[in-house]
Amino acid sequence: MSESNPPSSHNSDASSGGSLSGFPEEDLRTDGRNNPGYFPARLGQPLQQGRYCIVRKLGWGQYSSVWLAKDRGEDRFVALKILTCEATKALSSDENQRSDEQRMLEKIATAEPSHRGFSHSLAYFGSFDFNGPHGLHRCIVTEVLGYSIDYLRKLNDTDRRVAPSIVKRVVKQVLLGLEYLHNVCGIVHTDLKHDNILFRPLDLAGQDLVAVIADVGHSHWKNRHFQELVQPDALRAPEVILGHLWGPPADIWNLGCLVTELLIGFWLFEPNKTDLWGYEEDHLARMTEALDLHFETTMLANSAHRDKYFKADGKLAIVPNISIISFNIHDRILLQSFSELGDDTPRAEEFLRRCLQLAPDKRATATELINDPWLAIA
Repeated sequence: MSESNPPSSHNSDASSGGSLSGFPEEDLRTDGRNNPGYFPARLGQPLQQGRYCIVRKLGWGQYSSVWLAKDRGEDRFVALKILTCEATKALSSDENQRSDEQRMLEKIATAEPSHRGFSHSLAYFGSFDFNGPHGLHRCIVTEVLGYSIDYLRKLNDTDRRVAPSIVKRVVKQVLLGLEYLHNVCGIVHTDLKHDNILFRPLDLAGQDLVAVIADVGHSHWKNRHFQELVQPDALRAPEVILGHLWGPPADIWNLGCLVTELLIGFWLFEPNKTDLWGYEEDHLARMTEALDLHFETTMLANSAHRDKYFKADGKLAIVPNISIISFNIHDRILLQSFSELGDDTPRAEEFLRRCLQLAPDKRATATELINDPWLAIA
């Protein structure tokens, strides 16, 4: 069967928002309304009594900017993640704590270095605090990584798919990393997305791909959550939307959605809201249609937001009209039409089925998925 290119209207980039501040870089204006206290670093600037020298900018996000720096103490290059003043305050150990990034990195670095998933976690070297024009900043020092899976997606301007052979290698390594986070470190990542899966700068053009799960700034301990609404919107697990207990299975759902997108080139779920129904209703309805499943009454009974979205009989209170663009992942039309899997389609479909179960306790674990037949030759 001939493959089709992904529909352009459903490309994930087409639906992404612009930059956070309306500018291509972070808002550094002193009185900028989108400036939560970014540090205005400059090239060649020394930090930590001259130990680190900023070489170039690597990127930025809502809570930090990241810089390549020369570590003169160890004679190596490192990445400096300089948190905004607000993000630095969020690390405080009180009722206002919103992140435990540094302690998580320390746990990841020391818990079990011999574990098979250890090498797929970001190497942490230390941290220090310093004052900037807006207040106190925490600077986290880590290894320097190469480009992300997002770079591979964008090598072709019109086709956002990634070759299945690469997807399988990357996914297997990500699962090894998740096994380490979940089972050894007690961490739920909650933010698996294209730009948080990066590669160590080895032979990226060949077979020597080493995927690393980066950025635990939005992560949570299995036994302690800093907030309950987590994950990127389109990748959000149903239990999170419903206010049900969530944990490591939320990462597996997240991964299943991400793998589907890498294979077909567009989001599996792209919810919309109208005057008649909201974003969450649309998202939940798309889940049931795409997976040909229904929410179990036992799961709904333990969901804080059940009455917001469901009737007493377990049916959706509002059934959005999603027939315009809707795919059932289990009828094989989706993967056969838009992926390059070919004869590997049934195995990939079964892998995704194990990830994308509505009930979190029915999803496979990272350990179980590592040995999935689809990944056997990854």
